[in-house]
Amino acid sequence: MAKETSAVNNMNKNKKQRRLKAIELFAGACGMALGLQQAGLDVVAAVEIDKWCVATLEANKAKAFPNMNIIQADITTLTGKYILDKVGLSKGQLDVLSGGPPCQGFTYASSKRSPIDPRSKLMWQFIRMVKEIQPRYFVIENVRGLLSFKDFFRDLLKSLEKCGYVVRFNLLDAVSYGVPQRRQRVLIDGARSDLNIVPIYPAPTHFDLDKKAEKSLIPASLVAVKCFAEHGFTRDEVDDVWWNTKLEIMMNKKKAAAQIEQAVNEIILETLFENIDKGEKHMAKKKTKKKVKRPKASRCLLLR
Repeated sequence: MAKETSAVNNMNKNKKQRRLKAIELFAGACGMALGLQQAGLDVVAAVEIDKWCVATLEANKAKAFPNMNIIQADITTLTGKYILDKVGLSKGQLDVLSGGPPCQGFTYASSKRSPIDPRSKLMWQFIRMVKEIQPRYFVIENVRGLLSFKDFFRDLLKSLEKCGYVVRFNLLDAVSYGVPQRRQRVLIDGARSDLNIVPIYPAPTHFDLDKKAEKSLIPASLVAVKCFAEHGFTRDEVDDVWWNTKLEIMMNKKKAAAQIEQAVNEIILETLFENIDKGEKHMAKKKTKKKVKRPKASRCLLLR
């Protein structure tokens, strides 16, 4: 019996792991989809209305997205079932639904930005698709200006929660992850409630903070990583989030002081214990060297 169980386990290990499937809404030229594809997901469909974007997708499909179904249509005319049928999936089977609904009504670059802009209202179409498709996970990307419409933003989060998801949001800057460009973006992530998981955001990996604070004994980058909101923020924190320009991360301003103090204390303790550990290892090496007996020169000659 034990041998049979071992054989089954070995067979399971040899099986190829199933690739997660993703669908991109408001695809544009599929920048986000390309990132998902490069991360190992299989982007099986993209929905886009603009003919020039669709032409770009068609030109790159064979090399970048071999399994992608390109759906050129107005999303308001589509149903979740129609999209799922196109890729041979049923409601609840899709792994990731991603997209960046139009940002023109939210961006600070516009003097007429408004949540009632017809393009802003397309955000609700993404939420409708979440409800109809019921993916295991979703990701919405948009500009920082979206956060300034607090009531609208809260309503978005609440509607997504009502679809049956654990919802979090965060503000990330592309430059903090090695991209040579400052580009802050709001990310709204949701994990379906039955999965019992909370969305996780990657901590920053690239910093320019330490150059700005050369006189500081503790590198600001270490503090930033410790204070980074790995699980993002909830709907209840919409009024309290704040971009800390010194650490270049989003924080809850009510909790920021306590978090920074705790981070600094942890860094000091970690450094202290690391130095103690190094000292103990150094002393152990010294003791080992003293215990080694070297043969006398005359005895060495005799042994030859």
